Amino acid sequence: QIFIHMLIVSNTTTDIYFCKTFILARSVFIWYFTTVIIYLRDIAIKHKHFFLYAIIGVSGTILNYIVYVILVEGFLVYYVMANIISVCVGITNNFILNRKFNFRLLDAPAGRYLSFFVVGLLGLLLSTTTLYVLVEYASFGKVVGKVLTIPFVLIFQYTMNKYITFRPTPLQSDHMPRKDSGSKHVAVIGGGF
Repeated sequence: QIFIHMLIVSNTTTDIYFCKTFILARSVFIWYFTTVIIYLRDIAIKHKHFFLYAIIGVSGTILNYIVYVILVEGFLVYYVMANIISVCVGITNNFILNRKFNFRLLDAPAGRYLSFFVVGLLGLLLSTTTLYVLVEYASFGKVVGKVLTIPFVLIFQYTMNKYITFRPTPLQSDHMPRKDSGSKHVAVIGGGF
């Protein structure tokens, strides 16, 4: 309204140009913001397992970090040993929550836990190596070094668990409807016509 009032009061070419430019910029911003929101909504719908995995991963990371800080600062445990213990706690937390609430694959719990734990141990190796290098060679503090290792380990473990631990077994895959088929799944009872 201020710009329209300015336009009425002074009809110079500059004021008209400025008003039109402002309206165009505002329209472009609204279009861009709306497009981004729709895009993020579509991604969230399409990749709901990823987002739930990320939320569960954050809970495991927070638990991992809390256990690590308590062990290092409260009990004066050597930081490498504290990292190993805290990672094992985080791995177990994430497996239980992902298995039950995210992927809902209740078959072969021992095999899936073993696979999840191996991926977790590979993450532990990555985390410990990175933490050691950051603390001993890059002169970061023990707590700051731990924070810097977290993003690398989360990305690595998500990718491995998505394609190894929580992939459906062949029997489950055969009975799951395909998204690309486009056909309705109808149960036929009785003889064949």
